[in-house]
Amino acid sequence: MRLIVHGARGSYPTSGDSGRIQEILRWAWNFFAQNKFESWEAAQAAMAQKSFSNWKTYGGHTTCIEIQSGAHDKIPLMIDAGTGLGEAVKNPRSYLFQAEYMRGMGRANFLITHTHWDHVIALPTFTPLFVPGNEFHFYSPIKDLGKRFEALFDERFFPVKYKTVEPQIIVHTVKEDQPFEVEDFQVTATRQNHPGASYRYRIESQGKSFVFASDIEINTHEAGSVNPDVNSADVLMMDAQYFPEDFKPGFGHSHFQDVVDYAVTNSVKALYLCHLNPEYSDKQLDIQIRRAQQHLEEAHSGSGLKVHMAYQGLEIEL
Repeated sequence: MRLIVHGARGSYPTSGDSGRIQEILRWAWNFFAQNKFESWEAAQAAMAQKSFSNWKTYGGHTTCIEIQSGAHDKIPLMIDAGTGLGEAVKNPRSYLFQAEYMRGMGRANFLITHTHWDHVIALPTFTPLFVPGNEFHFYSPIKDLGKRFEALFDERFFPVKYKTVEPQIIVHTVKEDQPFEVEDFQVTATRQNHPGASYRYRIESQGKSFVFASDIEINTHEAGSVNPDVNSADVLMMDAQYFPEDFKPGFGHSHFQDVVDYAVTNSVKALYLCHLNPEYSDKQLDIQIRRAQQHLEEAHSGSGLKVHMAYQGLEIEL
């Protein structure tokens, strides 16, 4: 199972400016002036020891995760349709990059966590959706998901009518907490604490497990208990939008300390913080991941958990 993060921001997309590009170029100029390398691979290994924001960016697109099974038919399982979906169709590593989608011969599956704007906003501009013959299967416990999609194409907000893309959209309503099959994956949807409700998904294939838990405000009950759908996951990617001092109760998001504690309680092997705050700069996100790792060491030394930050373009092999 391979995971590709096409968008990791939360709430709304951000855009890097020329000043940010200049910062990275200036750092790279100084770095290579002071160091000599025999290969690009050696240079990358050396840069990886430095702060992430010195030489990369966490990206600005909102939530879109791709899961690939490695099967020959190359049918992707996507989670959400934030602005990262537009990035996926341009990425040669994505299964959505295949020419079949331009010929009306493509098929893809989507798990929808909820329908707040940042998680579905790319659907009306998703070019393959307009190609007759393509099939896009959407799975969610949300009972009126089709109606919500139709609202995205209301002429007050978008110029093309829903009936143009409706034949390419197949909606499957699934039951909470009951496993279901999507191609080579076994999936379970669990309701989360978020205004209007959101769902996390546990995806299992070939003995590996991935849990995606965006848009959750960890409540007292969940914080201190083991959740069967999260327990012992190989990878948990979870909403950690805030520093503890910035946390906003009732907004439906979590801060990194609670998320680290939650992952340890559930015996997770690797945690990736996601739904990155659009108000935080890359340098602030560097600080956030360092503080999360420090909290892990101070509060849960010896737990075995590894804590990372998700970013646009990240690939994870399970």
